[in-house]
Amino acid sequence: MAGVARRLHDDHVAFDQEFDDLCNFANAGAWGEVDAVWTGFIRDIENHFRFEQEQVFPEFARRGPECREMVDTLSAQHAEILQALESLGLQIQLHEIRAPAIELLVELMRRHAEVENTNIYPWLEREGRHEDGAPRKSA
Repeated sequence: MAGVARRLHDDHVAFDQEFDDLCNFANAGAWGEVDAVWTGFIRDIENHFRFEQEQVFPEFARRGPECREMVDTLSAQHAEILQALESLGLQIQLHEIRAPAIELLVELMRRHAEVENTNIYPWLEREGRHEDGAPRKSA
């Protein structure tokens, strides 16, 4: 996997690790560490979503009605994940992370990643997308 698909896939792996770190720190009552990881975690997810929304989804949606529908679904999932993150962020501020909020976020993110991994990333690979979103130039 190369280019944009690799970057986005690697983001998902990093999100899983950061989320595990958050849960471990919270379970240990290490709220300073939770706050430090949380700030980067939110920034990274927002940047990831923004990149997809601006650089990946519009071109993918132009492939046809099924692709537009998938982009609509993925965009709705972005909103749902951000809402779950907001709820979890409040719980973090109160030092009261609740298991249902964590489980919801994990389920949302994994479902979202699976759709992207099976539909968007293979297309990016076939298109040979570089980090800037531009297609690979033919020789």
